[in-house]
Amino acid sequence: MLSAWSGGFGRPLTDDRVLMPADLELHGSRLVYSGEGRFHKIRLDRLLDDFLGLADQFVSARDAFGFARKYGPLKLCEHHGIAAYHKPLLMNRSSPLGPAPIFGVDEPFTYDWCGPRVERRSPEVYSEGVEAWFALARRAQDLLRVASAVRTEGDAPADLWEKADGFKGSFKERDGLAWAYLDNPWNRLAANLDRWILSADMTLRVRAEQGSLVAALGANPSTYSPFALITMQLVLAVLRAEGLASCAGCGTPFVSSRPPLAGKLVGPQVAKRNYCRSCRDAKIPQRHAARDYRRRQGRRHVH
Repeated sequence: MLSAWSGGFGRPLTDDRVLMPADLELHGSRLVYSGEGRFHKIRLDRLLDDFLGLADQFVSARDAFGFARKYGPLKLCEHHGIAAYHKPLLMNRSSPLGPAPIFGVDEPFTYDWCGPRVERRSPEVYSEGVEAWFALARRAQDLLRVASAVRTEGDAPADLWEKADGFKGSFKERDGLAWAYLDNPWNRLAANLDRWILSADMTLRVRAEQGSLVAALGANPSTYSPFALITMQLVLAVLRAEGLASCAGCGTPFVSSRPPLAGKLVGPQVAKRNYCRSCRDAKIPQRHAARDYRRRQGRRHVH
């Protein structure tokens, strides 16, 4: 559970499930997969590294196929090369840089239901070109280089920014005062992460699991693809964080600068909960430890 009122454990808030297709094949430079499949839990510790490996100049379609067999297809829209079934690009104003399509742009007042290419309708079979995978991997790699340069040098070279987000030069000079704040490298870095989140169509979902409710950040349930999970790992890497956890004190999701402790050995005991900084400052972990001690003592007296 996520609340101090329940006395339950803290838990990470990143999903680790993808919908693995029943059939997966490589036809030239296109990945072909069935619409039916089963849920599969993937390891997140290598996900981003394996995806960045697709940015190598010598990468081939066979490498993308190997990634798909391990993590599932990205399930990208055929027209734009971002998450399938995304919102119309011209309607999305929640990020100043907007979603970053690999291909194409929307025509005004044209709102298509953007999905992978349909190869067969009954039974459903889809396909997508792996060139979009390579482009996304290169964009992610360049964004990590930008983040490193901003942290160490205060800014990144203009040509590196252009590789990461497609823009070069002053936002103020080109687009006016409303966009001037993006000339600050930290604001621009934040805006880039926002548009990755939009491009991957990352969602916060609640599901029932073993008699309780679980909230998790992950893919849109229309696809259950690993694209959103890759984006979550990219965001955490730029933030230099190890994971997103929920606080056992206040129930608030928080980014941890170290691996979540719940379930790990701390001294002679196994840690049961994760706590945000505010709850640590308020001595909530000590209160919970004292409460747990009283409960254990009470059980001993009963027995």
